[in-house]
Amino acid sequence: MEKKHARVRYRLDLNQSKWHRERADALPELPEAEAHRSLLAAQDAAVAAVSAQGDLLYANPALLRLLQSDPSRSDLERNPRTVPEGAETLFRSLAPKALQAGRCESELRLPLAGVQRVLRVVAVPFEAGDRPAVAMTFYDISRQLLMEQQAEQLMREVEHRVKNTLALVLSISNRTASSAETVEGFRTAFSGRMRALAETHNTLAERSWSSILLADIIKAELRPFPPDVSKRVHLKAQEIALLPRAAIALGLIIHELAANAVRFGALSAPEGRVDVELLCEAGRAYAELKWLESGGPPVSTPGNSGFGQTVITRSLQYSPAGGADLDFLPEGIRCRIRIPMEDLA
Repeated sequence: MEKKHARVRYRLDLNQSKWHRERADALPELPEAEAHRSLLAAQDAAVAAVSAQGDLLYANPALLRLLQSDPSRSDLERNPRTVPEGAETLFRSLAPKALQAGRCESELRLPLAGVQRVLRVVAVPFEAGDRPAVAMTFYDISRQLLMEQQAEQLMREVEHRVKNTLALVLSISNRTASSAETVEGFRTAFSGRMRALAETHNTLAERSWSSILLADIIKAELRPFPPDVSKRVHLKAQEIALLPRAAIALGLIIHELAANAVRFGALSAPEGRVDVELLCEAGRAYAELKWLESGGPPVSTPGNSGFGQTVITRSLQYSPAGGADLDFLPEGIRCRIRIPMEDLA
């Protein structure tokens, strides 16, 4: 003889996180429903049981913790819980689709604990006693999506930097060739400028292309020269960090100044020295970096300006506030470099 069960409707009391039966007459126990409930409650994943119409039948503790608006309220027995409106809408739209298709997925975007979260919801049908129901599993993919967005942004930045770098290399190559008198002169000048560019790029790469300290730029650009050269360049400046575009431009400028000082200027004489000073004044659109040579052979103004002088004066002119001025004084070269404030980290 088959034992018939009266119809039972399960609902979740979110205030107590417990099951309650609503019935018009005496009801026997339903082992299948209790088994489903125990199984869902034991899951580490956030899971809800939903009726065919999209009514919430049960939410396991993991889902309650995920959907709660205040993460500090962890006592599920005493504190009230409410299902966000967006979740209720999802229950009602996704349940019929899952029953028809056998499985379906969707995304749910909710502000949880003050942060916009993205949840992937996988819905599959199952039998709850004598009626169809849907189990919905919630996966928080917010971090995954953020990492994907960051990776895409990084790839765009890399592509942009590669294009800029190739354009810069081509420009340096052409301008160096046009001003070089011999093949050997071209090779020496071009390879030196490429090393200068590479040194700054390497230092920036070590810092994930965030920023680079002024002292590190100068140190990197002096590295290819004999050891005694760097000992005679004295930095008298507060510690500041530069963003990539200014760091690359300043690296090229420092290389040109150092190369000229080693060949013709203060660093070509045993007693020569270079003082590098930084001046940051409130209200200015730029920070002024001074390259001051002394103790070298007498300086005279060159008859024509080569590509090196163009690099020095124009590399920072991508900004109206940037640029550099060269003065050829008898006691030594003076260079005033304007670094746009917008490029200080």
